[in-house]
Amino acid sequence: MHVCHLVNSLEYGGAETHLLEMARANQQANTGLSLTVCSIEEAAPLAEEFRDLGVEVQNFGAAFKFDPRSIVRMERYFRQQEFDILHTHLPLSHALGRPLGRLTDIETIVSTQHNVADNYHPITGTLERLTRRLDTRTIAVSEGVRQSFDTNGQTWETIYNGLDVESYNEEVRAANLDRVREKWDIEDDIVFLNIARYEAEKSQSDLIETMARVTDQRKDVMLLLVGSGSLEDELRTKIRDENLEQHVKLTGHVPSVVEYYALADVFVSASVREGLPITLLEAMAAELPVVGTTIPGVDELVVDGETGYLVPPKAPKVLAERMLALSDSERQEAFGKAGFDRVRTQFDISKTLEAHIRLYRKLLHEDQSKDEI
Repeated sequence: MHVCHLVNSLEYGGAETHLLEMARANQQANTGLSLTVCSIEEAAPLAEEFRDLGVEVQNFGAAFKFDPRSIVRMERYFRQQEFDILHTHLPLSHALGRPLGRLTDIETIVSTQHNVADNYHPITGTLERLTRRLDTRTIAVSEGVRQSFDTNGQTWETIYNGLDVESYNEEVRAANLDRVREKWDIEDDIVFLNIARYEAEKSQSDLIETMARVTDQRKDVMLLLVGSGSLEDELRTKIRDENLEQHVKLTGHVPSVVEYYALADVFVSASVREGLPITLLEAMAAELPVVGTTIPGVDELVVDGETGYLVPPKAPKVLAERMLALSDSERQEAFGKAGFDRVRTQFDISKTLEAHIRLYRKLLHEDQSKDEI
């Protein structure tokens, strides 16, 4: 069975990380599933990581969205290959991959919705909606994502994102913290961690406002905001305006986040829109308690009062109260252990891979049955 995954690019992101985890799990399980990963835009930096796993990588070199030259390359490539299944990820890939797949006689087309419907750009969102009827099956990464779409007349599956929980935990435990501690001058502070793109839906500005409230209560706290994005300069200005330079560090992009999970005491998210965040899976695998928002996807991961706390979006006062509550080391340990147990039993990547393979086989069997008729 040969599956082609089509994604916008192979930059670091939730969908891309999900694909890489799936490829690793597939190699370890020796399933016999053959994978190709195609990127519409620039392939780097994850391309080599996929190739190291024996995955063929193809880049169509789009200079901009809907670049006609890349569309021609994609159509030609699909005609030359013999894929059993085309699996698309993210709205641009859905909008282009579905019609091109049908045009080039790929009979089984699957798409995965990685985020809630209202997070999509109006243009690509409209094109995604118009082409969705071309899917053989549509997957949502959480029940919250599925419920955000109009699914009338279509067959959907919910398959949760996953992580190699045991391996990730071991990697975090083995991390050397000296470099990160020295870089950010951290000694005995309680470290709160957020890892996300610096974009509006991630609401790091709310976290900065929250830290102004937290530092009114105690000074031995640090918030690390790890990521990159269009709001970086705006966030730096807000940190300076709130006089929080000693308590909030905007790290920018870092080569590895493992050391940051190992250093942190609590993971915190103020996002207003998510699908099923990989960063929360990683945090729980690292045995960190999580403070998150009551939004679709997050509320399917975090159990309020057991693995962390859930607070309303855009509520810095409540968020600050919960962060202060998790300053207690015994509570951190208890919640962190419960979170680890939860992701290990319910969100391991092996379960995600098995669910995809079952679906692929089912769809191919259905297509073969149609051909026989």
